[in-house]
Amino acid sequence: MKSIELLYRGVEKLKNGGITSPLCESELILSHILEKQDENLFIKPLEVNSAMENAFNNLINLRLNKQPLAYLIGYQYFYGRKFFVYPGVFIPRYDSEILVLAVLNYLKRDQDINTRYNALEWGIGTGALMITLILEYPQINFVGVDINPQACQVAEKNAKYHGLVNTIPIFQVDGFKYCELVKPGSIDILVSNPPYIKNSLWGGLPPEVQKEPIVALLGGEQGIEVSLKILESYYDKISINGRVFLETDNAGLLIEKAIRLNYQPENTYTDLSGQERVVVFKKEEGY
Repeated sequence: MKSIELLYRGVEKLKNGGITSPLCESELILSHILEKQDENLFIKPLEVNSAMENAFNNLINLRLNKQPLAYLIGYQYFYGRKFFVYPGVFIPRYDSEILVLAVLNYLKRDQDINTRYNALEWGIGTGALMITLILEYPQINFVGVDINPQACQVAEKNAKYHGLVNTIPIFQVDGFKYCELVKPGSIDILVSNPPYIKNSLWGGLPPEVQKEPIVALLGGEQGIEVSLKILESYYDKISINGRVFLETDNAGLLIEKAIRLNYQPENTYTDLSGQERVVVFKKEEGY
């Protein structure tokens, strides 16, 4: 059998099963099975043996059972780069690429290319955010923390894969306990995609999302409680004129509450749907 035939069989099954991007997902699964990540399966159809066909059908069936695609193939692309991801670890989303853009926009305003920034990522997951930022802007020194030991292991693997082995301190620790070890005023940039889904919305989330670690998703009754705790806990650790970059789905309420903690909202960035997805806070001198 040719790969193109198997590809379209997968498309038909996924489409009938209610998967929203059947062609893309079928191609990703087949590319994974064939170990031809850079192969264009439309231009260069390949011969598929029975073992490959069975493996493909097995993954298609698992996907129809609402298993996350990234868990099935073992990776997710983020900002054009491949990142390993396994069950038990939060899957990076494209919306979080806005966090990367927000940080880079801030960094690139500094005309002194020799300026070094000390940065912390609270809740690293796969490490996609901090690894991407280091690759895009090598003058930034990152430390990453996550309470999930599986996440730390995957982040270390991704750092090694992208040539950053032994260059990023990664600590498996509660981020709020780690705060107690940080020197006051030592963090120039804090970046986080914290849990921000309202607890009440859990039952209505897609089955695929519910298979990800709940601790990485639910942010409290209002969805901003974790974000506010980060801002409050790390306030003294942020340098004067330092910045905090947070992903959220309730920017208005988060800004209102953060102002009471003496943070100054500097900017917001919207996602493709027009929703404010990233908020940038500044710690100004005198607060």
